[in-house]
Amino acid sequence: MKTKASLTNNSTKSRALSKRTLPGAVLTQDEKPGAPKFKLIEKGKVDLIVKEPKRFFQQARETVGSDDIDFIEMLMTQVGNIFSNIEENTVKQANFSSAFLHGLKPRDQMEGILFAQMAGTHNLIMEYMRRAIRQGQNIDAAEDYTNRACRLMNLFLRQIETLEKYRGKSTQQKVIVEHVQVQEGGQAIVGNIERPSGGRGDEKQD
Repeated sequence: MKTKASLTNNSTKSRALSKRTLPGAVLTQDEKPGAPKFKLIEKGKVDLIVKEPKRFFQQARETVGSDDIDFIEMLMTQVGNIFSNIEENTVKQANFSSAFLHGLKPRDQMEGILFAQMAGTHNLIMEYMRRAIRQGQNIDAAEDYTNRACRLMNLFLRQIETLEKYRGKSTQQKVIVEHVQVQEGGQAIVGNIERPSGGRGDEKQD
């Protein structure tokens, strides 16, 4: 049975209260909303818990990086559906992915989407690693699962690099050459060249 985050019942309530966007009320520090939680409504099927709309809205905003109700509903549904083929510990795994997004603190919708993909990548890594150490399987199967996990680990690293670039944290340095002067002998001076005012004195290199 597939796992599906059914938000139909909660969607009507959320839309009426939010009027397409979430309210700007901020909870106190003591309330500490954390990440939205899922509940099991039947075997292999989860739904979001919306007991206190104010708390849920704050949780959702911090988790997906947006206050748009349509974006929240779809992204959280996709997070719940990450485990569509996993029946064991469905709620715990869905809550883990929700906490994963919330802990990374997306700043906007683009980061929310990227973090959801990173959660899916991580979960696949762990699943393939679990399969790789199953007892009784042949060495080819174990090696295949290990290779899949390794490829996904590389993907996860690229996702981190993408995040760093998007946030302007790339480790690549950009050098701007403002002036190049070639002197006798073919030597070049790179940098800002200052000349003393009122004469042709020696050139000063910063």
